[in-house]
Amino acid sequence: MSKVGRALLVILTFAAVCMTACGDDSGKSEMVEPSSPGKADAANAVTMKVRLEYDEAQEGEFDKDLQFFGYVFNAHEGGLVNLEVTHLGSSQGLDTSLFVYGPRKGAEYGDSNIANDDDSGYGRLSKIEELRIEETGDYLVVVGTSNAMGRGKFRLLLTCENDQCIQVDESLLSECHDAIADSIDECITNYLEDMPYGSEEAVQVCTDAEAGSDWYDITCNSDWYTPPEFCSAGAEKFIGIMMPVCAAKKKQEYAVPENAIDLTGVNIPGPAHDNVDVAKDDCYSCEIELAAYSYEESAVTLDVALESVRAIQEYSHEWSNDGSATDSTLYSELEDYGLMGLISDVEEGLEITGAAHELGQLTFSGYIAAGAEVWTTTYVLLYADSRKIVTLSFTGWED
Repeated sequence: MSKVGRALLVILTFAAVCMTACGDDSGKSEMVEPSSPGKADAANAVTMKVRLEYDEAQEGEFDKDLQFFGYVFNAHEGGLVNLEVTHLGSSQGLDTSLFVYGPRKGAEYGDSNIANDDDSGYGRLSKIEELRIEETGDYLVVVGTSNAMGRGKFRLLLTCENDQCIQVDESLLSECHDAIADSIDECITNYLEDMPYGSEEAVQVCTDAEAGSDWYDITCNSDWYTPPEFCSAGAEKFIGIMMPVCAAKKKQEYAVPENAIDLTGVNIPGPAHDNVDVAKDDCYSCEIELAAYSYEESAVTLDVALESVRAIQEYSHEWSNDGSATDSTLYSELEDYGLMGLISDVEEGLEITGAAHELGQLTFSGYIAAGAEVWTTTYVLLYADSRKIVTLSFTGWED
């Protein structure tokens, strides 16, 4: 074969290999962009996934037609952002597409992309390089397949080309956000109910780094509501700054009051309990509880008595110490339940010398199963001369 023939054969062979390995773009249709008829926001047409952090790749898989995955990332004005479906971790031959929307306004990212790419990455994978961020905020990147019918795994990576992509407002992390506090409270309550933990151990378990990672994921990667502003700081900053604030707050809330004293339950002889039981039988959507305690300390004040009673209540941190109360308020409550002679019966049964007492109250309100609201007022009677405390609790609930 002549030199020209051999050269021609090499060229034809290379072309054939390239057609096979590189892919033939002839006749390739345009990229299919996410769409949601009647909706003005791209996020409505995609499956929303976790928040995308810089230099931390996320993986997914296409297993059906018209499948798009959305990831939210935060970027600061002036940042140069790179988004790439990487060769590493992506299926061979996968043909992807990338679309970027935003910044988020309210709860929406808009329906017009600010950047898109089909095949700028390895093979037919997508890559958007040095996307300049014009406005600080949350952005939505959507990964799809070029014709919306591809199958295979993908790996998406977000990086920053300069040092301006991330500028965290740490003031957003200076207080324990309500959503995080609620998650921690639920965790602590569950541990106190189901595990042999004291409040100190429960607080520690529910506010450590592992728990913080869970609270960040639950709060910042929800499909149901717009993430709070602090999510833009990222998980690492959240765990390092906000979680210690939450931990300190919960340690204080769940601590046994320092001035509480030990109380010993005592029986109340006589008709007092029987009369309370009769009143309870006639009570609809309510409860009445009577109890008495003795103590050894001398010179106990009403505030110490209130804190001591609060310390032995279930979920003591949720009880409010409302300070002193008036006898007229208590007797009005007793009259409503037909218990006007109860206090005299209690004092007689406990052989209290001298009827002088101080009166305070604790209150609690919250929700029980199926969203029913419950509220309790506990009257605390301190008989300092006899070193006894009597509590009378009235609880009501509403479906």
